[in-house]
Amino acid sequence: MNTTILSKLSLLSNTMSKPYRSKLREIVNTVGGNTSKYHKEQSLNIYAAFLYSQGLDNFNEFELINDKSKLQEHFDYLIGFVYSSQSNNLNTKRTQAYALTKVFAQLAKDYNLAITKRSFNRARINSYAQSCIEKYQALPTSQERSDYLDGWVVTSQSREKVLLNLDALYVKYGRDFSAKIYEILKRYALTQKANSLRTRLADIMNLLESMYLDTTLMTESLEGLDPDEILLTH
Repeated sequence: MNTTILSKLSLLSNTMSKPYRSKLREIVNTVGGNTSKYHKEQSLNIYAAFLYSQGLDNFNEFELINDKSKLQEHFDYLIGFVYSSQSNNLNTKRTQAYALTKVFAQLAKDYNLAITKRSFNRARINSYAQSCIEKYQALPTSQERSDYLDGWVVTSQSREKVLLNLDALYVKYGRDFSAKIYEILKRYALTQKANSLRTRLADIMNLLESMYLDTTLMTESLEGLDPDEILLTH
């Protein structure tokens, strides 16, 4: 999971029912204190990514609040997801886990329930976090969903990582076609300096998103395609 691009992944928007998302946003704003708007929204996005990873759609709290043990289990799985699904450092994961703990503690309180509050270590994975990781990793997983949550990153000529947003193509044309475009743009990125690459990628994506693409014809000619030719011919 790449937490920096979650807000741009449109398939996450339907993971929660609108009332549930609104309730969680209200809680986040209440318990978040002086936390930045970005990090408050990130808590919601990470939770949405967790629900997406499990194939859940239009999820709401009523599936949890009738059983205290089910709410606790759901939260434990979420913490396991935070720790096992991203490459961020432990301190970042700890911060994310702590923020989500406050959110779910308040959610539980609103329904006269409680979750067990745990501490999270900056430098190591403690026994609670490890148990959550093991619980989450025992769940069925989808490689396709995991890949989607990773987003798309290319490497420039100077080996600098540059984010690429293929979400619109992924949603409109599917995984296989967007993967072919991704491979082309990864090769192209290696020939470009980072600053010019960002501009060119933005132009290419704007053009591709504005066009109707015949995926059958495009697939036949993809291997020899130079992305610069797309810009020159349109």
